[in-house]
Amino acid sequence: TQRVTSAGKPFSYHQFVQLAWPLSLAALGFALIRNVNVLFLKGMVQDNTAAGLYTAAATLSNMPYMLFTVVPVALFPAISQALAKQQKELARKYVRQAFRYALLLLLPLSAMLAASSAGLLSLFYPAEYRAAASALRLLVWSGTFLSLLTLLISVISATGRPKIEMGMAYWFFGVMSILNFVLIPHYGLLGAAWSSLITAFVGCMIAFTFVAR
Repeated sequence: TQRVTSAGKPFSYHQFVQLAWPLSLAALGFALIRNVNVLFLKGMVQDNTAAGLYTAAATLSNMPYMLFTVVPVALFPAISQALAKQQKELARKYVRQAFRYALLLLLPLSAMLAASSAGLLSLFYPAEYRAAASALRLLVWSGTFLSLLTLLISVISATGRPKIEMGMAYWFFGVMSILNFVLIPHYGLLGAAWSSLITAFVGCMIAFTFVAR
């Protein structure tokens, strides 16, 4: 029996592979963006203490991102199905609602985490880790923009453009790498955090412009 899609069209394994491989490489690229800064710190500063502080801050700053991951996962098939059925206005409605709910969820949570960064570090780590409070404040907002970027990227891929997601992932990784080389030698731990925040913000603005158009 020939398999069909929800839109009633024959299922194509070739199209599935054409969609899957760019998404897989994009996922690798965004994983690098979230985790590679600690390697830059260790390699450029040669200070395991700074790397440890950054790792602690980055781990806690991932909380908004981890809570938010379900939204892009649910949005991707919804938009794909709406577009497959030529329901473009419904797809636009999904995007607007998802972005609105994301802002309502992420902004208060991020503001709360940033304001209580020192206390949050003391809750989970020894007292000396409070030195990472400034980095944590920056990384919390970096995680917020990265979450919004993930949402916007899922919209782009759902419209049948997974290679754009892949390209953006590695372009953003390149931007972050350049910023790390510039900022870490001068600012150390905070330089890595600023690199993450600037990359996430610029990426979010670019993706937002693309989706809006």
